[in-house]
Amino acid sequence: MCVLNCDIVKDLIPSYLEDLCSEDSRKAVEAHLSACPECRSHLEAIKHIQLSPGEAGQGQLNFMKRVKQYYARKNALGAALLFLFSLMVLPVIATTHPNHEDILYCILFPCLAIGTYILLSNYQRRPKGNWQKLLCLITFGLGTLYSTCIILLMNYCIQTDSGIFGTELSKTGPYLNAQLIAIVVMELLAFAVCAGDSVRKNYSIGLLPALNLTCCALCMSYREILFYMDSAETIPCAILQCIVTFLLLTAGTLLAELAIERLHLFVSRRTPGAD
Repeated sequence: MCVLNCDIVKDLIPSYLEDLCSEDSRKAVEAHLSACPECRSHLEAIKHIQLSPGEAGQGQLNFMKRVKQYYARKNALGAALLFLFSLMVLPVIATTHPNHEDILYCILFPCLAIGTYILLSNYQRRPKGNWQKLLCLITFGLGTLYSTCIILLMNYCIQTDSGIFGTELSKTGPYLNAQLIAIVVMELLAFAVCAGDSVRKNYSIGLLPALNLTCCALCMSYREILFYMDSAETIPCAILQCIVTFLLLTAGTLLAELAIERLHLFVSRRTPGAD
């Protein structure tokens, strides 16, 4: 049962007296009243006041606003903690599992995308013409193309045994690694901007930010090729494997989020009074 504070109970009391609230809300109010003398006094005082329909409705409206704000803050906190946890796990994975990073990243980033979607999808639909949608698409497209160009450039340098811009081959690896890390940072920033705007304006985060996180998984897989390549002969096959895994990962993540969205719609239609 939901535990209500005094302010919410006082807002709900007019609807409680008029028998307008749901069964769960009524039980929550009665549980609170049994332990709170102040709210019981407030209840007795309101019983002797004749409220107009507009005044009674205002109490219910205030209560619903408070409930929505409470769950919005709760979901935002959950999404923020999930995001910070993922950032903390990234260096741990690189340190403790140096030969299996790609598998762990392919698990971490989709889980972050799906977890955030679950927390931030129970709002109204995203407004049309939203600039965050364009930001996600541009960042994802540029990040995917640029990271693939970087790994193909690395393949060229290995095949020709020469560095880029006239530098030594040994110095090319750190430079390309820094480029891939920069792409990951940009994708995470784009994802954070979209998630933050979703929380601030109370609309569903949508499917597109998941693309930014799958691009992060692609870049981190490319980094593993950069650091743990076996030979020049195996690099093309490893690049192709990363691209195929990226496509499957992106499709799987989007399908999972679509399934969650359909489940939300099904539940809301079966639940009386649901939005």
